[in-house]
Amino acid sequence: MTSSPAGFDSPRRLCLVLGGGGARGLAHLGVLKVFQREGLPIHSLVGTSAGSIAAAMYSMLPDANEITQRVLDYLDSPEFRKLGLSSLHQQNGRKLSFFEQIYLGLKKRWALKYLFTREAIFRNDLLDRIVSALVPDAMIEDAQVPLAITALDLIHGEEVVIETGDLHSALVASSSIPGYFHPVPREDRLLVDAGIINSVPVKVARRLGGDFILAVNLNPALQPMDQFSSGIEIIFRAEEIGTRHISEINQAEADYSIHPDVSQIFWFDFSCVPELIAEGERAAEAALPEIRRALAAPSTSPTPGFLDRLSWDAPPSQ
Repeated sequence: MTSSPAGFDSPRRLCLVLGGGGARGLAHLGVLKVFQREGLPIHSLVGTSAGSIAAAMYSMLPDANEITQRVLDYLDSPEFRKLGLSSLHQQNGRKLSFFEQIYLGLKKRWALKYLFTREAIFRNDLLDRIVSALVPDAMIEDAQVPLAITALDLIHGEEVVIETGDLHSALVASSSIPGYFHPVPREDRLLVDAGIINSVPVKVARRLGGDFILAVNLNPALQPMDQFSSGIEIIFRAEEIGTRHISEINQAEADYSIHPDVSQIFWFDFSCVPELIAEGERAAEAALPEIRRALAAPSTSPTPGFLDRLSWDAPPSQ
């Protein structure tokens, strides 16, 4: 059992599951800030895609305020601007990020042509540079808070849970969106972002021995769509529906879920950083009373997992 600075003692071990969502993953920082401020202990973290980066940052340095400032400084730096991700233009009175332009281009088929002649639109050194700027060069087992990262193995057709080894390559693999970034070789596997099959890896946390599973889901609600201009749009829509249903099935395994309202922000839009962090804080604050009640309840018998195999407890929040 871990005690927080605020004196909140819980008989249950909280495993925080941070889902994918691109730029929307910045909302995870707001959730972490509220938990730290309120003294809620985090005993382990599981993350995928953008959630894996937020989880890794906190697991290596469990100080939500410090890692948030690091992200803000990086997104405001010349190094980040050189990547072109903050490039914006106006369309119909609305700002679109560079990546959103690419995504819409795929729907209009012009960028789709690239995928017939190459593995990905972008080189993975873009992800390498982002990860290197935000996360220390370390092994996963060096984490102060136990950490698991998920990815999808294209060779064997299965979800992979990474608990040991090089942290950077695991994060790049977990964040490599198929078609946008190259798959990442790791041992005998070829890894990409697992979001298409499990954007909120709650079942992974349960399998690994989480006692109280709290999921942060950044998936926007599925909006009705009754007009399609091409077969490509239909393919994208079918994929969106399938991904959403799988996410809902997986998330049902959580003891509690937080849903920051980030649906109005496109997943490639890095122009709304303060709003994303603030929405994570708002959603976490609204959930606090129920989370505290649930954590204060007696623990059920946990499934043995990686928490039982590791010898450290999460350090108290800073």
